[in-house]
Amino acid sequence: MRLKLGQLLSRRSFMNTAISTTALMALPKMATAGGHSAVNQKIIEAAKSAGTADLKGIIWALYYAPMKASCEKFAAETGTNFSDIKDISIFVAPPAVVAEGVAKSPEFDLFHINSNMIPTLASIGMLEELDPYMEEVGFDYNAVGTFDTFMKYKGATFGMPTDGNVHTQFIHWATVEKNAAAYEDKFGKSPSWPGTWEEEIEWMKFFAPPAKATDDDYYGSMNLRNRANGATWWFMQLYSAGGFTFDDDMNPTMDTDEAVYAWETYMKYKDVSHPEAPGWGTPQMIPRMTGGKVFSGQYWDGIVALNENPAKSKTVGQWKYGLVPGSDFSGKRIYRSISDPLGALLVNKHSPRKALAAYLAMWLTTEQESEAIVADPANTFHDPWAKSHMTSEVVAKTYTKGGLEGIQQCLQVSAPPIYLTGYMEFTDILNKNLSEAYVGSISVSEGIKKTQEEFAGIVKKTGKRKLKAELASYKAVMPKIDAPA
Repeated sequence: MRLKLGQLLSRRSFMNTAISTTALMALPKMATAGGHSAVNQKIIEAAKSAGTADLKGIIWALYYAPMKASCEKFAAETGTNFSDIKDISIFVAPPAVVAEGVAKSPEFDLFHINSNMIPTLASIGMLEELDPYMEEVGFDYNAVGTFDTFMKYKGATFGMPTDGNVHTQFIHWATVEKNAAAYEDKFGKSPSWPGTWEEEIEWMKFFAPPAKATDDDYYGSMNLRNRANGATWWFMQLYSAGGFTFDDDMNPTMDTDEAVYAWETYMKYKDVSHPEAPGWGTPQMIPRMTGGKVFSGQYWDGIVALNENPAKSKTVGQWKYGLVPGSDFSGKRIYRSISDPLGALLVNKHSPRKALAAYLAMWLTTEQESEAIVADPANTFHDPWAKSHMTSEVVAKTYTKGGLEGIQQCLQVSAPPIYLTGYMEFTDILNKNLSEAYVGSISVSEGIKKTQEEFAGIVKKTGKRKLKAELASYKAVMPKIDAPA
């Protein structure tokens, strides 16, 4: 069964159809007698005092695999197990988790889900606030940039991140080096790095000319343009132009100059994209990256590890990673990346085992445990997000030092999609209209008009007063700097 974004399941339907942060301490990194850091030892002691249980969760098996060893270590130390897993893709899980919340079900203790669902789930009273547990053991985030704000809603913490999943700039540098002399002859300078969306498109046209692509199947853009994912790139272009999705009164701003710029920029990439791109997702695009069939683009940073894995890639050592393009549209250069879906552990408030679930969630995101989870070379689903990851030799073996530098830059300017109740519905509408405009079923102006009207309809249905109260949380997640330090 394929769930559509925005579709809510009854709990019974879900059960019948479903497949059966590092947070660094402010304390010194001191090991205890058992080999644990001080904060890890405090988590163990707190969990022991709360009893034992067999916890149950919803988590995609691909995410659980690199966490399994750490969960077993927690079980050995505390007597609390986490092995009863309902295996559901992070892309499909949101409606199922909402169904659990609506039913106030105590069955599942933990949910590993896109953190952009926090406003929706917290607003129906489903999520346990984690701040008291964090204070109890002296646990605090030490994330890159303001990444910890992705876990907050109305000032309270509701999630523990396990995955940065930030879009990072990829450039097939072997192609740049091969054609550097021709570039210098034409432009009178050496190729450095594309600073804006417009510059990136020009790079793509020069280094992977569309006419040549028909001969060797080498295309400029690796950016997805499919129905399910296209909005991810549009958000980066909107935010970098100085735009936002709503005004302070929760009126949609899909027809502002900044939004029109984002629509037009999004469409310009059609000139440098494969003609079949509208039907491609990651299963089609990733092999083109590891096979050396695309030149440039912004992509989830887990693919850095895949590109640089000799067992899985033909292009090891051929890429450079760095800051995504920005925009000068606002009159100043602004860079904005995006983290979506951002995997995080959320605790079910209705569970009688919620304290133990909270301790486990913190355990998995401590510096000591998350390093191995993030560095797993076979299951590159938990991507770096903490400061400690950026300097870890273990993580660098998987992501390379150059890859970590690019990831760190992008995390500093990473933004969410629409961080409000109704996130799935808003995103689905935007994806649909972008996709139809991209393939020519509707014009860009029609797409803009439809999105403006349909967003207004979602606001009315959800409640303007409710969403206005959430708007501050959305804005709090936005980066506070125009460019990374």
